[in-house]
Amino acid sequence: MAGGYRTVRLLDEDGTRRGFAHIPPALSEGVNGRWDPDRKDIFLIPGEGIKTEILLSRTIPMMEGKPRFFLLDEIGGKELLIPAFYHRLEQLFSGEIPCIGVLKAPDGSEGIRRWMQQTNFRSAYNRFVGMLSENPRVQITDGSEPGGYRQQILQWKKENGVER
Repeated sequence: MAGGYRTVRLLDEDGTRRGFAHIPPALSEGVNGRWDPDRKDIFLIPGEGIKTEILLSRTIPMMEGKPRFFLLDEIGGKELLIPAFYHRLEQLFSGEIPCIGVLKAPDGSEGIRRWMQQTNFRSAYNRFVGMLSENPRVQITDGSEPGGYRQQILQWKKENGVER
């Protein structure tokens, strides 16, 4: 029922994080997947950076179509520096199909803290968060509101007609 993508951490046999992949929301793979360097959906390998061609050829198509809603897991990273990806996010958030997602926090992972020191990333991130903040249909939360994330998601589902 959902379009968009989930982010999977890819771990080797020792449990070491080796990369990240985007998968359709309906796939049964959990938040941690098995590292296989031959996977075709790996968009980020720590130390090697983002694979723009994967985001353009595999992730953006997951954000097309007319599903009941879009799930966007872990938005707000280096993908904001890719004009076509950023443009697709702008289209989604200004469109009629409801979107729900997880926004990276600027004080979150070590990677994003390091990226925030780069002027071009900080500018793109602030522009993105500004776009979200100005949209009356977008709610940004840190989970500190009554009911936490779970209650907010249930309320969002009800308000947007995506309950089963």
